[in-house]
Amino acid sequence: MPDLELKEIEHMVEMGTRFFITTPVFDLDEFAQFYDRVHQFHVPVIAEVILIRSAGMGHLMNKYVRPNLVPSHVMERLARAPNKEKASVEIFTELVTGLKKICNGIHIVPVGAEDKVGSYLSALRR
Repeated sequence: MPDLELKEIEHMVEMGTRFFITTPVFDLDEFAQFYDRVHQFHVPVIAEVILIRSAGMGHLMNKYVRPNLVPSHVMERLARAPNKEKASVEIFTELVTGLKKICNGIHIVPVGAEDKVGSYLSALRR
């Protein structure tokens, strides 16, 4: 994160921001580095996790939301998976399990899979 972004975060905290919700997280190491830089502001950070269900969905997000939002290794994993839903749940579970150790909360965005949120959450309990 460039110094300019840190200055923007500092300014937002000075203006009264009480928490931050991140853009979607797909890389735990990258997020941990981000968190190490912003925790100095003593404002809770809530990580956003999108239920990414296919490589095609990742490509669309990279095209229409933000370039390189979904890393190629995530899309490759989904593309190679014989069971896309199982791979999606595994990715979600790995992300949430790791994020719980780093940040202050998790915001789950189902993007058209609202009916499947229960099965994703159930996988966390296994």
